[in-house]
Amino acid sequence: MKKLEMIENAIKLLVVTSLVIIVLAACMKASEREYKQNIPSILTPTPTAEKQTEAPNSSDGLDKIIKISAAKLSADYKENEVQADHNYQDEMMLVNGIIYEITVDQGSTYIKLEGSEFDQISCKMQDSENEKIMELKKGKKVVIQGLCIGFDELDFYPSLEECKLK
Repeated sequence: MKKLEMIENAIKLLVVTSLVIIVLAACMKASEREYKQNIPSILTPTPTAEKQTEAPNSSDGLDKIIKISAAKLSADYKENEVQADHNYQDEMMLVNGIIYEITVDQGSTYIKLEGSEFDQISCKMQDSENEKIMELKKGKKVVIQGLCIGFDELDFYPSLEECKLK
């Protein structure tokens, strides 16, 4: 009986330790994110994608839009998240790439594009795009317009919101 109690206690200790490690890791990531957002603007970024200005009377009403491949966006975030956030976060983008997967999570449709190496770009699609999305398949080349929200802490990928197919 005593051996069984020791095993149960060891398992409990292992579970509690694992939970503490997970909570600490999440806190460290949140703290790192806050730190990155407060870095002084004296850092002069080197451009990694061209910001192209659309014609003033453009049909979609956008003044500026960044055109970039999913592989380049993913590689830039993998190389330096702080630099990539500075260049891309809160910017409207046209991202071209190959569909890695199409999923629904908590009522929202996502298209993930193949990024660099094993990474992807997560695109949260507008509900109005669902008819078009039903015709898509994994491996198809697409261009998606969306607002870059930076590195998603849950998916661990660069993410776009308010996305629509172009």
